[in-house]
Amino acid sequence: MMYYSNANRGDIMVQIIGQEAANGFTKTVTNAKVDTYENRLLRRHGREMTLFGGKVDEVEYNYKGERYVLSSKGTTSGGRNMKRYTTKEYLIENLVAISRVQKEKNIILTTGLPCEDYNDPALVEQAKSRLLGDHTIYKGETRHDIKIQTVYVIPQPLGTLIDFMFDSNLRVVNNRDQYKYLVVDIGRGTTDILLTDGMVAEKLVGTDIGCMDISNLYLQYINQDYIGRDFRFTLDDIGVNNRPIINKYEQSFDFSKHLAVAREEINKQIMSFINDSGFSFKMADRVIYT
Repeated sequence: MMYYSNANRGDIMVQIIGQEAANGFTKTVTNAKVDTYENRLLRRHGREMTLFGGKVDEVEYNYKGERYVLSSKGTTSGGRNMKRYTTKEYLIENLVAISRVQKEKNIILTTGLPCEDYNDPALVEQAKSRLLGDHTIYKGETRHDIKIQTVYVIPQPLGTLIDFMFDSNLRVVNNRDQYKYLVVDIGRGTTDILLTDGMVAEKLVGTDIGCMDISNLYLQYINQDYIGRDFRFTLDDIGVNNRPIINKYEQSFDFSKHLAVAREEINKQIMSFINDSGFSFKMADRVIYT
């Protein structure tokens, strides 16, 4: 994500924000401030939070009477659901992120979509339509009135390239705009590939292979070793970052080897996708993995 700040539209001050509510993490940048956190919202129905366990950010967000907290036990609107951009949950994820950095009511928002979604004009319009307009959300006791005036949508790997190419004052760093780039963006649910000449996109493709596939395969390998026993491991145990050490059942389990094998298998699938898509590392001066 690139750095964004405030601007003046006539007599109206607007805040320019770059944001991505992805399957794994939400990343927001404005006024040279970066806010990143695990994109997991848990809806509250009462005072029952202590029953859920997990890591909880006790700041409560209230949208139209519905109360949410950030929690490792929460969920995301993402996964591989292409209808997510029409959902209330997608909107709330974005409003929560904006409320954490908001300085002005009027917002110009740039957000990123996976390449497959970006290549579908209907999905781009759905995302814009869901976010545009006037909204109100409470962060704790503080009311945030948010007017999203404009939404720009870019492919997610382009955001990575912009962040690499420019400094916080939007100046090109070390003539980085003079090179051809191959950006490989491995996310939670997708892998996106972008080939550019400087800042000009030449080709972009995406596929539904990502870190969640590592998680699923990792768990499969772990649980295969404990078939017929009372041990069972879940996504909550390994977390979004695929922890190799799990403390459970009053024991400490080291699954580093299982994780390494799962990563290697998914890496082979990603490399196969890159080759099948007609890309070659020789096509670029520089390759960026993210």
